[in-house]
Amino acid sequence: MPLVSVLMPIKGDCPYLPIAIQSVRDQSLGDWEIVICKDLIDDSSIRYLTDLVEADTRIKVIDTVGLVLPSALNKGLEECSGEFIARFDSDDVMLPGRLHSQVLFLQENPQYVVCGGQIVIIDQNQKLAIASPYYNLNDQVLKRKISFKCPFPHPATTIRTRTLREALGYSAQYKFAEDFELWLRLSSLGKFANLKKPVLAYRTYPSQTSARFRGETRLFMAYALVENLSSKKKQLNLDRIPVTTDLFQEQYLSLDEPKKAIVNKYYRHDSFLADLLHKSPSKRSEKLLLSGFFDSISSSSRRFEHMTLRLLVATYSFITIRPVWKNYITRLSSESAPSK
Repeated sequence: MPLVSVLMPIKGDCPYLPIAIQSVRDQSLGDWEIVICKDLIDDSSIRYLTDLVEADTRIKVIDTVGLVLPSALNKGLEECSGEFIARFDSDDVMLPGRLHSQVLFLQENPQYVVCGGQIVIIDQNQKLAIASPYYNLNDQVLKRKISFKCPFPHPATTIRTRTLREALGYSAQYKFAEDFELWLRLSSLGKFANLKKPVLAYRTYPSQTSARFRGETRLFMAYALVENLSSKKKQLNLDRIPVTTDLFQEQYLSLDEPKKAIVNKYYRHDSFLADLLHKSPSKRSEKLLLSGFFDSISSSSRRFEHMTLRLLVATYSFITIRPVWKNYITRLSSESAPSK
């Protein structure tokens, strides 16, 4: 039985798949398996996977054709035998010590259920960006901010398998923002943490799902929040009705006033979602202008702190990763063809 199961969905063209998988095979921790949830993919990737499975028995491929992402991940979860689940995407690159660092942290801190980490940004040509996002480290800070932002970069997280199964996995209702909805549920089951160091190179490009469906993702995140605040018991199943603007309004209106205030606090400055929360935009403009002014003043210190930390992460990444990145990615590229 492996210590950690790497759970990775793939769909469509997968030009970066060999480098992604090689970055797992290159990890300093070797006690792993990869469970690949395969939807319809290109012919070259099919041939690559066929050779790969023959070459490395630690790699499983399961058929998830036609399933939405959360359902595909749940099917993959059933096949995972590791004590920990490391989420990963086929267009990203694991940095060498990721699995070792995250698994060690969870082993030494049993009260924590999810461990993420910092990321560096790369483009389609594996070039490192100078800027990097910053993910808070502390459990209390992460949970304080969870109502309006993701506490983790999803493909950079490692989760306790028993906790993920206790939470019944991913909700099939969430075609988008499935990770944000999961974090809301897991937040009551244990502590959260991000490592200080980068653990993943996250690839950005115009055709990726997060770039093409930003509006839908915002709606699903907002609905996940109102559903989480609802007193109704959550039932996870494959027959949940689709998330729509009407469903969001219905769930929002069912909340009591204090919970409505929580939603308004985080989404009133988003014009798309504000129109769903308030039926009269003209009446809200003055209020929003004034409240936005005071919000801006009260949050200025937090913004300064966040920007400072983000700068420190970018500087750390520049000093520690950039000098070795080119050699690392070149080696991964040369080793990515499976050998028998």
